[in-house]
Formats: sequence, C-alpha cells, structure tokens
Amino acid sequence: SLNLTVTPVNDPPVNAFPGAQATPQDTTLTFSTGNSNLLSISDIDAGGNVVDVQLTVTNGKVNFPDLTGLSVVAGANNTATVTVRGPIATINTRLDGVQYIPTTGYNGPDTLTILTDDRGFTGSPGALTDSDTVGISVGTVPAAVTVTDVTAIEGVGLLFTVTLDNAVAGGTNVNVTLSDVT
Repeated sequence: SLNLTVTPVNDPPVNAFPGAQATPQDTTLTFSTGNSNLLSISDIDAGGNVVDVQLTVTNGKVNFPDLTGLSVVAGANNTATVTVRGPIATINTRLDGVQYIPTTGYNGPDTLTILTDDRGFTGSPGALTDSDTVGISVGTVPAAVTVTDVTAIEGVGLLFTVTLDNAVAGGTNVNVTLSDVT
C-alpha cells in the first residue's frame, strides 16, 4: 500500500480586457458587452469564494453604476481608485457597465489598471493576483468661441466680449483674429 498526499495548488485569477480604447474629451467611456469592450475576471479554483478587484485610472474616475452584491473595501466608487469584493459572477455582472469618466477638460493618454486578487482561498502559495492595463486615449474637442457682445466706442474702436466653453483648459492660449469687414 502506498499513501499519497495531495496538496492543492492555488491557480491565479485571470483578467479579460479589451485593447486600447478612445473617448472624446469630457465624455464617459462605458465598458460593456454592448460596446464590445467588456472587462471580466475568472479564477478556475476560487469557487464561490469572494475575490477583490481594484480599478485605477490616472486622469479621471472609475464608476460602478450598480454595486449590488459587492463591498467597496478600499478607495471609493466614482474616484480614481476603487477596490470591490464579491463573488466572481457578481463582479462580472457589475463590470458590465463600469464607466471611465475623464477629468473635466483633460485630453491625452490615460491607463485603466485592473488588479484581481483571489485572496488565497485554495492551496499554496497563498493569494495570487493578475494585473493588466487598458490604454485610453482621451481626444480633444475644438473649443467653442462665442462673441456675446460687441460695443463700438467712438474714437477708440470695438470692445468684444468673448465666451469660451469648458473645453479650453486653464493656461491655454486662445488666438482671436479680427478682420476689417466693411
């Protein structure tokens, strides 16, 4: 007779994520099945145990429109970093519709990082993680310039009141060219 001892080994979680994404300035990007850019996680040996998923961005916020069945264990929803805990099936349901909201007026590159921690419920070597990134390009929106008032001042010229929309970030130079139309 031969005695065998089988020691369970923890398999790491796996993140599924889309390729690079793009959104116009000041426009929310929704990760979803309907948009063909779904975020999801899996772990072959986690079973019904709860796992943690952290979403982080550098130039915006991450928002779970619905947190039912999840606990926020670090950070906060609708901020740059949020960590949620729950069963994999519930996390995946809530990831379908998660939003990236760029900082108002920001345009340029951003990165969404998804970090999944299986919390080490199954075997050695303990908790395992998977970390992946999705590049996000936040495009520019042409600034809208509106002349709201023109006043003629005799002997001086014209006084213009110009309004700029919120697409013009502080410190941005705006050139206005006036031409003589008589």
